[in-house]
Parts: sequence; C-alpha cells; structure tokens
Amino acid sequence: MQQDQTYFEVVSKDAKLTVAELLLRYLEIEGVENIFGVPGTPLSYLLYALRQNQDKFTYHICRHESGAGYMADGYSRVSGKLGVVVVSAGPSATNALTGSVVAQACNSSVLTISGEVARAAFGRGGFQEGADSTLSVHAVYRNADLYSVMITDPSNFQTLFTQALRTCLSLPRQAAHMSLPVDVGGSGFAHDVYIPKSPQNYRAVPEGRNPKAAERVMTTLAGSQKPLLYLGNGCRDALLGTVGMSDAARATVASRSTGFQSLIDKFALAVTTTPNGKGIFPESHAMSLRNYGFGGSDWSTAYIDPSRVGSTGSALSYDALLVLGSSLTEKSTNNWDPMLFPDGPIFQVDLNQSVIGRGFPIASGVVAELGHFIDDLIDCGERLDADGPIIRQRAELIRQLKKAPPAPPSNAIEAELVRCMNELLPPGSQLFIDASVAAIAALRYMQIDPPTQMHNAFNMEPMGWAPAAVVGGAIGAPGDICVSLSGDGGFMMNGNEISTAAQYDVGAIWVVHYNDTLAAVEVHLEHEFGGGGWMDLYKLGSPDLVDFAKGLGADAVEVQGIGDFRKVFSTAVENARRKNKPQVVVVKG
Repeated sequence: MQQDQTYFEVVSKDAKLTVAELLLRYLEIEGVENIFGVPGTPLSYLLYALRQNQDKFTYHICRHESGAGYMADGYSRVSGKLGVVVVSAGPSATNALTGSVVAQACNSSVLTISGEVARAAFGRGGFQEGADSTLSVHAVYRNADLYSVMITDPSNFQTLFTQALRTCLSLPRQAAHMSLPVDVGGSGFAHDVYIPKSPQNYRAVPEGRNPKAAERVMTTLAGSQKPLLYLGNGCRDALLGTVGMSDAARATVASRSTGFQSLIDKFALAVTTTPNGKGIFPESHAMSLRNYGFGGSDWSTAYIDPSRVGSTGSALSYDALLVLGSSLTEKSTNNWDPMLFPDGPIFQVDLNQSVIGRGFPIASGVVAELGHFIDDLIDCGERLDADGPIIRQRAELIRQLKKAPPAPPSNAIEAELVRCMNELLPPGSQLFIDASVAAIAALRYMQIDPPTQMHNAFNMEPMGWAPAAVVGGAIGAPGDICVSLSGDGGFMMNGNEISTAAQYDVGAIWVVHYNDTLAAVEVHLEHEFGGGGWMDLYKLGSPDLVDFAKGLGADAVEVQGIGDFRKVFSTAVENARRKNKPQVVVVKG
C-alpha cells in the first residue's frame, strides 16, 4: 500500500538520517531560525548538524546558560516564535533551569534541549551524567516545566519531541525540556521516517469559545453600577499580537483591539491590568486605571476602595469584576487583599482551567480562548443598550479619580528616570523590566501605550532577567528599540551577555540604576523592621560598570542627573539603530 505523501515526506531508513538531523528538520518546520545556548561535547551530533545547517539556523553562543534561557524567553515574547535553548549536560543543564522556570511561570514558549552522556554510561558515573546518578536532570525539569522527557531511543524520538512542541506552542504557552543522550543524537532509524510538512500535521492550537458565557458576563457588566475589567498577561497575544505574526493575524488583532476599546467607551468600563499585563490596554485611554497590585497605580486602588468613594462625589457601588487571563497571584492582588472583592460577582476567564478559582473564590469561571471571548463580548455589547445616567456617572467618577497624580515616590530619581525614558522611547519600543526599585517606579509612573510593550518576569521575579532577555528581544524584533531597565545588582548578574549582543551586532540598550546596593530588599526590610542602617548591609563593592560594559563591546557612559540622562539616552537610541552596537547608560543616584 502506497502512503499518501500530501502531509508527509518519507525518508528511507537507508538515507541514514540521524536523530539530531531530524530534530533540526522539526525546528525548521516551526520557523525557528535563532537558537540560544552554550555548546558542549554531549551535544556533539547536534552541534555537527547545526554546522551543516548554518544557512538555516544561527546558534547564538551565550556567556552563561541562564542568560541563554532568558534570551530565548525575550525572543519568544516579542516574536511569537518558539524560543530554543541548546545546552550541554550536567551543570550546563542545571544552569539553564532558571530560564526555563521563568518561561513556565510567565507563559513563554521556550524549549530547552540539554545534552546527556551516552546510554552505556548511565548509572556508572559518566562525566556530567544526569540520568541515573545523584543528579537526575530529567526529574529536575519535570518538577519545573509542564513537560520534560529523555529520548531513550530513536524509535520514540518523534512521539516525544512533537509532544514537547505541542506543549510549548499551545495556548497558554508553556516551557518544555528534552534530554538527548549523545549516542541517541547520532543514531539513525531502523525504519522509514515520515517527516511532517507543516506544524498542523502534528499539533493544533486550542480555539475554545463560549458565546453564552460571554453574553452572560457582558449583560452583568452592562447592568452593574461600577464594574471593573482586570486584564492579565494572558490577553497579550489577543490584544497586542507579536512581531512575527502574519498579516492576516495582525489585522485580526487590530480589529479586535479597536472593537474592545469601542466596547469600553460605550459602557464606560474601567480597565486595569496586572503588573505583567501593564500596557496591554492603552494607559492613555480615558477608562484606563493603569495597573493594579505590585507597583500599582493609586487610581485602580481608589476605584475599588469604598472608603474613597466619597472623595469622588459618587455613590456607585463596586459590584462586578471580570478577570481575563490572570491567575490572580500574590503580586497581582496585593497579597490577595480582599479589597479586590466586589459587592457582586467575580468572573474569571482563562483557557487554562487549572487557574480558575485558584487565587480567589469566584462566582463563575469560563474556559475559553481569550481572543474569541473578547470577540464575543464585543458582539454582545453591540446588541445591548447602554444605561446613560449610570454610564455618565461612571465616566465622571474615573475622570475625577485621574485628576490626582500618582503619589510621590520615596526616591525621586527613580520616578524621574522612568518618566524621562517614557517620554523619549520611540513608539513600538520593547521595554524589559528587571527586579529592582527602578522596576517598581516603572510600573507605577510609566504610561505604556501600544505598540510600545513592557515585559517583565514578576510571576517569578529573578534578578538579572531583563539584561539578558533584552538581547533575545532585539534579535526577535530587529526593527524595534529594545531596552533593559535594571538595578546594578541585576545588571551584574547577566550584564556579561552584552558580549553576546556585541558578537552578533545586536543594538540593545541597557539603562542601569546605580546605587551600589541591593536596594529593593533593603527597602523592604526597613519597612518591615525599621531601625535604619539596612542600606549599608548589602553593598556591591562600588564596581565600575562603564569600564565593564566597554570591555564587553558596548558604548557606555555614566550620568549623575536626569538632565544629562536625557541627552545621553537619546544618543543611545540613535546609536542602537545606526550602529547595531550595545548601548549602556549607567545612572547614579
């Protein structure tokens, strides 16, 4: 019987195709062109296959495996493509773990492929063995990512590897890991190999929708006095899309975003976002209360806090909450503050049913793809009449709330810095925010409007994420200005990846807030215990970060004030575009 080859290419077993070569064929099918990692001898056959395919793949050699993981994360976020990490065995694999953990926590499509010793060495103490000794790399990743597997034989490679691809590229996006013993990578197949011609031949993206639930939710919102829409990072693809999407997908997202804003205007619905979702809805919009939770705006708090209702002159009751694409974590809810509970129903919508009702008890959960659910909300809203008096009251309430500027910061230079960056960043920039006191200021004081996007990793909050992720972001969106904002502590964790950026002509920008201490933890401890003196306990040794950055291949400069920063940052933006060279601005204060 002759096989139908419409969907598959048949490669004879006599062609001596190796597992490593087939792995690259799958990545090619997925449109992967950029790979991040650190090579090692347990990857020998995969490295050989990559060398033979240099016209198809760029293997970006990073300075540390955790940096490779963060780069793949940043790349996937802006491009919408699979972020691939290829690292060696043992400590190389464990070094890459944190990047994979962060991708899993923040719903990024990142696949980590780690090398392993030959199967004959399992359990015998092979060099850097992580299979059947004290270290079990597969077990470590299995307890961190949604999916982890070891390829034990060529016969199971396709089944297990395509499952890893399905995991990473489904919705919501996830992280996966595959361990590849060196001898398996170089092995051929004992049977003919059927290679798919398209991703749709082995995976599909969930498109679940629930129009009846959308109608029920929209009807409730329309009939409420003071409802609130709370958007999480899960809405990003649905409302913003990615750089690498097709023209048709881009048109769909643009139409949906326009329709969603019209719906918000029609019913004067207040909108806030999680810290991870900041900027998904344009923060200059009249109904935007910016972000809530960690680093949140006073506006969102004032809207839901009954004790502040009188100050707005409104007697409307906060009586409905719609949560779209957020699992309502600690930082999204101000430590699960019951103030977020309305005097009425909470609706939570997500494609991942396991997060529904996990953070807060809810009135009703809806399992649906968020783009389709928003489309159904828009359709329902077009059929409903708007109650004029209440809508006018609601709109006036928000207008009055937003007359008050955000509360002054404890350290003025941080607020001035992020406001200046906000003013000078070109539209469409990609901003990567690290864990630092400057990051809190960025969440609180920046106004992010699409197409500019802000990315952070606050579901896990690793220091040093942004200084590496920005390199992957700039590779994924070469036409955009990509900026990392970090403290000096986080910068020194992965600032070495400036060297990677310089090697591959990546014109990313690093803004480093320099205070020679781990200020975020010190501020927390002083608030928690008082007594003062905390700022002297965690000093960083007064490093010269300008010389450090220059030595790695960057243009670097140090400034003392915002006036000087304004001039220098504008030059950095221009040079990043013109020279394709890393730019570093160290801001003391």
